[in-house]
Parts: sequence; structure tokens; C-alpha cells
Amino acid sequence: MDKNLSTIGVRTKCIISLFLFGALFLSGCPSESGKESSKTSTRPALVSQAELKTLEDKALAEIEKYRQMKCPRPVLRGTAIAGSGNADMIAVIEGNSETADCRKLLEQKSEQLFEALNFEEKTAVAGRPLRGWREARPLDDPKASTDKILFLEGACSQAINLVRRAVKYEEACSPYLPGRRGEPALIIHIRTMRILAATARRYLMEGRTREGVELLLDGLRFGQDMSRGGSSLLEAMVSAAAGKVLYQVLELAFNQPKPIGEKYLETVSKELTQLIKTDVHPGTILRGEMWTMILYSVMPAVKGKDWVPPGGWGTEGRGPIAGEEQDNLPGKIFGANAKDDMAVAWLATLETGHEQLKACPIDKLPIECHNNLLELAKKMDVAADDHLDRINRIWNVAKAEDKIEEIRRQVIEILKGIAAPAYNKYIAKMGQARFLLAALKLQVEYRHLAEKTKSCPDAKAFDKEPLKSLRNDPYSGKPILIETPSAGSFVLRSPSLLDNEQTIDKQPAILVECPFRKIK
Repeated sequence: MDKNLSTIGVRTKCIISLFLFGALFLSGCPSESGKESSKTSTRPALVSQAELKTLEDKALAEIEKYRQMKCPRPVLRGTAIAGSGNADMIAVIEGNSETADCRKLLEQKSEQLFEALNFEEKTAVAGRPLRGWREARPLDDPKASTDKILFLEGACSQAINLVRRAVKYEEACSPYLPGRRGEPALIIHIRTMRILAATARRYLMEGRTREGVELLLDGLRFGQDMSRGGSSLLEAMVSAAAGKVLYQVLELAFNQPKPIGEKYLETVSKELTQLIKTDVHPGTILRGEMWTMILYSVMPAVKGKDWVPPGGWGTEGRGPIAGEEQDNLPGKIFGANAKDDMAVAWLATLETGHEQLKACPIDKLPIECHNNLLELAKKMDVAADDHLDRINRIWNVAKAEDKIEEIRRQVIEILKGIAAPAYNKYIAKMGQARFLLAALKLQVEYRHLAEKTKSCPDAKAFDKEPLKSLRNDPYSGKPILIETPSAGSFVLRSPSLLDNEQTIDKQPAILVECPFRKIK
């Protein structure tokens, strides 16, 4: 599993490199003499120094807003701690003396832990629906509760405590908003949620349902806070991946045969409602993504290798080509020099970003954002052969000073076309969290009804209150789909595709099992 985590984020170095340098080096063109072309020219700059200064001033002003931003949100339970949870979040993600042993062990054992908690890939489990994740082992499966796992839990108890404390603060902006702190390696987030899930499973097995469920919901809240305020898309996608193991154990918790209690189920329902209401909108993430690209990839290439962004560098924050390094790349230039071309890339990044933000207003459902971004990507995208043809045509007129505006406009359009990132598919992946939270709430309310009536309401109950109004999917605004594989057993499915796989069995789903059903 871990070996695939580097592909989670859309803002990979390859994609940034393609966006920033695609028009410049797409052809890989040597000069007519057969040698690499020079990185300077006698042509006027495509972006003047005055305009460049304006770009920089505006960018730094936006970054300062992120640095000063406040993100208050209600705590899930109890009284909020004054101040920010950033110090605890940073300790979880970047480590400290108290979590060093845990981090080392998780680096070595996280994959084994994942295998212990789940059935093998493509294993069909009796009574479980086909869906887009590996099935979690039952709570009483001895393979998911071993001395080795208990040892890991003990070693990571402080990291788990930090997660729980971080979400109790009233101020919850991500510490990794653009300009606050350089982006670190984020795989530890996924590894930490795995051991947190293992700890919650043990609580549930010991009859400590409240403690187990609260721990899992705190883990989901931590994932939300990692993006709160508008982090890069990478943090959002890692949080989405990290949350899957938590949703799986919550499903097991709410399907357990032991009574949970009507009063506590009401409390859980309220906490799930809070998580749904305070989930970070994808439009907020896209804005953070745009400024992350500009701050950590575009500006370094324009400002030079000695420039340091506000908040410093992180282990993952620096772009693929920064400072003076682009001068060593082969290819043609269209402006006065390579840095001038990078300034044009800056303009293209801004134009693309603002068009995406216009397509994804935060007052609209995420599915509208998805559909608008899909259309925008189609509009921007142009075949690679067309890009090459346009580059060669621009190159033929690039020496004419009176063609500067035309050259600049066409280079920007080419860059936008090359980038044309299909962000819509990542919006859908983020939508999985909203659907799963709503499905879990519906599962909890069904469980509440079952315990209240000491019966197993049939599928018709989902078309009546109190369940009917809870079927709304907060991603799409459509009713959650209900399947009935057997009496007292239901599958809650998303009304929209939430994964790149275009088949229903690859989509996330929640299994609801009545505790009073008769098992044949």
C-alpha cells in the first residue's frame, strides 16, 4: 500500500514540471545549428519588471492572508481549548522526541499492520458488498489483534494523544497553508491513522464503544483540519486516503451485536452532523493549491535559487525546478530569458487557477464543482501535436518586437492547455468523505430506530421519517441509494461515481446490519 502513496497527490513534481515548463521544452528542440539554444535573447521581455513586481506584491499579500488566517470551528464534544492546535498537528506529522520511536516503528511495520487489519486484496467476504476498498477483518478476528499490534499501540500512544488533543482547540487552520510552513512528507498521516484504527478496534472489542467511536471521529476531524483554510490538494488527498481505515472500523462499530444505547447513538449522530457541516469545500482547497504552486514552484524559478518562501521549505514543498536550475535545461525560449518565460508561466498559473475557482464556488455542491471542472479541462485541453505546431509557429515570429503581446498570449494559452489538470477526479475522491459521513449518520439513525423498537425495520423505513430526510448525499444533493441483499441488511451507496473506476462495485459503500436480524 505505502508504495503507491506517492501517487495520491495531483500536485506531483511531474505535473508541476509539465505545467511550468511544457511550452518551453515540449519540443525538446535544439537550435538550427544542432546545438541547444541559448537561455538569453535580444527580444524584449514578455513580462516587464514593473508587472513582475506587481505579481510578487500581490502574491505575498495573499500569502500573508494565509499566514494570519483564523479557522475557528466547533469542537466535536466538550469545551474547546483556547488557541491553535498547530503545535500538536506538527508534532504528529513531523515528529518530536516523544513520537520518534513510534514513527520509526510505523515506517517499518505500517504495511504489516495494514495487512493484519484487512483481508487480502480482491477477497470477497460473505455478507459484505463489493466496494472500492479492501475489507476490514471482523472485530473478533484474532489476526487483527496480536501482541505485535499491542506493542505498536503502546509505542504510538503519545502520537494518538496528540491527534486527540489537536482537535480540541478552537482554532483549527492547517499548519501547512501556503506560506505558513513548508509541506512535509505526509505519509505519516496515513500510518498514524492505521494505528489509531487498531487502537479503536481494541476498545470496541473490550466493550469500550464510546472511547472507540470518539477516537475514530477525532481521527476524521484531524484529517479535516489538515486542510482547513485551504491547504494544497496533496494534504486533502492524503487525508482522504488516511480516513478510509477509520470509516471501515466505524461501520463495524455501528453493526456490532452488542447494544450501543439510544442516548449515545443520538450523541454520535450530532457529532457526525458536525463533521459533515464543517468539511472543507473543494473550492477552498483549489485556492490553496493555486497559491501553493505559485509560492513553492513558480516564484523560486523567477526569484532565483537563494530565495526562500515565507514559512521556509518543507521536505515536499519545493518545486521540481527552482532558482537558476532551469537555465540548464534544453529547449527554446520565447521571452528575454528563461526567467522571463517562467514569469509567463506565473501568469498562466494565475489564469488557470482563477478559472478553476470560478468553476468551483464554495456556495455550490461539490458535484457542480466536479462537473464544471470537467468541462473546463476539456475546453483547455489541446492535443500535444497542436501544442508543438503552435510553438513552432510562435517561434517563427518571436523575433518581431511588435508581436510581443501575441507571443505572450499564445504561450499562456499553450501552458494552460498543457496543464488542463483533470482536477474533477480529485473533487470526486474528496467527495467520498462527505458521502461516507452521511452514510454513517444514516447507519447510526437506523441503528437508533432498531434499538428503540427492538426490531429490524425493513427497506421501507428509509423512505419514511426520521430516515428519509437523512438520505441526502452532501456531495451530490441526491438521495443515497439503498440496496437490500438480505433481511435486516442494507447497503448504502453513493448516487454518484466517486472514483476513477466507472463501475458500482469500485465505489465506496456502507453496510448496515440490524443487531436483531436472524442470521441463517
